[in-house]
Amino acid sequence: MSWETLAYTDAGIELLMDAVSGKQLTITQAVGGSGLANAAVLHAQTDITGERHLLELMGIEPVEENGSAARRVKIRITGAEDTYTLHQIALFGRQSGAAEDTLLLLVQDDRGVEIPAASTDQEFEFVFTVVIAISRDAEISLNLSAEMQSLQLFVEERIQEHDLSPESHKDFRIAAAKMQADIDILQLKIATDVTANPFSVTFESLDGLTVAGVWNADLARIEF
Repeated sequence: MSWETLAYTDAGIELLMDAVSGKQLTITQAVGGSGLANAAVLHAQTDITGERHLLELMGIEPVEENGSAARRVKIRITGAEDTYTLHQIALFGRQSGAAEDTLLLLVQDDRGVEIPAASTDQEFEFVFTVVIAISRDAEISLNLSAEMQSLQLFVEERIQEHDLSPESHKDFRIAAAKMQADIDILQLKIATDVTANPFSVTFESLDGLTVAGVWNADLARIEF
């Protein structure tokens, strides 16, 4: 499985050039094809070859490819209604105000990948990445399915909950608190005019101390 044959279509090149000039281009769909075409004429195609199978767009992100700016598009392929061999993967896009989608590019593999029927293999998943070599200034967005949008929102919410939880990154929080305590002690020693015998108290333990508040043993401090 090589997927080494990639071709930008003639119409796709025009839309990508327009995107660099500031016109909005939305990648609307990813489609798989079961057929093969002569690599020399892929640039002239307007659709995939063979049976059409809708694939799922997962996301787009700016990257560098061989030192040049590019966009990486992730595509998820899962079980189909019936088993087939995937030979082509295509991206379609639409310029703002256009009535129809345009085939932007095709990736082709002569050997292909056998995609099982979902009824026999519900866990099958194949994630494919397409890298589009294009300027960082290009106005390109992606149409995500409702399922992917919900998944992204769910992941973002779980990450936010994790980062805000006092139980997360406890080792780092403890280390940061101890460092801040050391800094505070140094500031007190340097900035305070002490004329008698100096002393300091820590709250790593409460032996011999009487305090008000709640003792946070992990962070070695008293909380109010």
